[in-house]
Amino acid sequence: MVTDIGTGRKLAAGSLARVGHFVLQVVVAFLMTPVMVRALGDRDFGVWTVVGALVGYYGLFDLGIHSAVCRYVAAGLAARDRAQVAGVVSTSFVLFSWAGGAVLLLTLGAAALCGGLASGPADAGILRWLVLLLGLRTALGFPFRVYAAFLSASLRYDLTAGAAILRLILVNVLLLEVLVRGHGLVAMGAVLLLGSLVESLIWVLACHWIHPGLPVGFRQYSRATRR
Repeated sequence: MVTDIGTGRKLAAGSLARVGHFVLQVVVAFLMTPVMVRALGDRDFGVWTVVGALVGYYGLFDLGIHSAVCRYVAAGLAARDRAQVAGVVSTSFVLFSWAGGAVLLLTLGAAALCGGLASGPADAGILRWLVLLLGLRTALGFPFRVYAAFLSASLRYDLTAGAAILRLILVNVLLLEVLVRGHGLVAMGAVLLLGSLVESLIWVLACHWIHPGLPVGFRQYSRATRR
């Protein structure tokens, strides 16, 4: 049974948390951008920005599954139909895993080809590692999207926003440490990967807290639910 704190309180807490996350994002971007430009230089900062933007398009592999999970999980929770919830969650986990596998293959191909865009062997190695790390971050994050969708369906936007705030703080503290120590793009990519994994872990723990015994896996995958 889902832990119920009242719809009004859920929405109020979620709204405040999401506003807080947005404000923190703006403040962090305002403070961190000059630091990164000064530490990396114009060229490396440009590479960081372009690769990050291109990898961001991997999100298109979601194909609307997140929204569909929110809709059908919410219906199952409202009807107290554990079988429906279990079927939707498990099936979407499989679909997200397929999407993550596709992103991983695309990342490997991009990493193999992008070296030709670099000005030298050293730059080619750095570019490949950056593409691999940021692509791996997205690929590994896809299966965990089912947990974020479940939290949204449960109106626990406070938990998803809280996880995002913690990730934002952790990542930027570590990025500052990396830049101060003189490390470059590869270390920064590793930090982003770590931050994503931490956020995903929080989603998992939060889901099992509000819905103990939530089944996620391949056993309850259903072709009917997939359609």
